[in-house]
Amino acid sequence: MVTVRTKSRDDGKRRIVLSANAQQRPLSEVVEDIRAVVADLKLPEGYFITLGGQFQAQEEASRLVGLLSIVSLVLMFVVLYSRYKSVRLSALIMANIPLALVGAVIDCGSPVNRCRWRHSSASSRLQVFRCETASSA
Repeated sequence: MVTVRTKSRDDGKRRIVLSANAQQRPLSEVVEDIRAVVADLKLPEGYFITLGGQFQAQEEASRLVGLLSIVSLVLMFVVLYSRYKSVRLSALIMANIPLALVGAVIDCGSPVNRCRWRHSSASSRLQVFRCETASSA
């Protein structure tokens, strides 16, 4: 469903808003199609097209998550370097973090192990994640 709404002025510029709902397809695919069509258009001087709404918020959130991921990796490296005083050792530890994560996921997914979330209400401590082998069950 496409809706056309005309607003006479926005920041001193004439504005026409087209809004649509993408219900059968992912929003990213719809935006790719729109960008492909818009790339072929020759607009008169002074005209421009912007995409906004939910997609714009999604793009901004993705950029923020990417930036915060990079900042957290740098801060992790700084903490490791301040502890070990060695760039080489800190880089080696950082390089092994993804490998350890993959190994843990594969190990917990194996049929020999069972992983479950547990909450211990008897004490104030929280047992977040526990893997048991078939022999310890």
